[in-house]
Amino acid sequence: MMNEIILMSAVDREVAGQMGIYVKSPVWSHVEDRLRRAFTFGGGVQLEIGYPETDSRIRLGLSMTMNAHPGNCRIVYSPVEELGEKSRIHEWWQSNDLPFSGTMVFNDHPFDNRTVCYSFDTVRTIFEDFFDKHDLSEPSMVQFRSVWDKKPRS
Repeated sequence: MMNEIILMSAVDREVAGQMGIYVKSPVWSHVEDRLRRAFTFGGGVQLEIGYPETDSRIRLGLSMTMNAHPGNCRIVYSPVEELGEKSRIHEWWQSNDLPFSGTMVFNDHPFDNRTVCYSFDTVRTIFEDFFDKHDLSEPSMVQFRSVWDKKPRS
């Protein structure tokens, strides 16, 4: 974690027209509050690991993103550090073996319902793991699948 910093961008829909925030090196309680607001009202939160290269330039690395509707969300983990590594992007999946039951739209795209999280406790646990370790531990990582390795729809 040498010379790494965490950057947070967040927006929620509690107040129409409200601008989002961008914070360098946030404290966990602030991250948790922004996660709760986005999960409750809809919105999004992204944590990115940054590597300062100069006083005015930061190279971005790993990221964890939540896009939310009120009461549910999608979580995407992106360990991409080099261009062309899209196959490493992972999305959170429900841990059970439920059959395909349709899709839900996020950002104008339909996603498998099994990639939608309805538990704020799950969101908080995953983001806290990422915040503390600047990456995901194995217990968190097993909840994710590559975007190229989706569960079957049958």
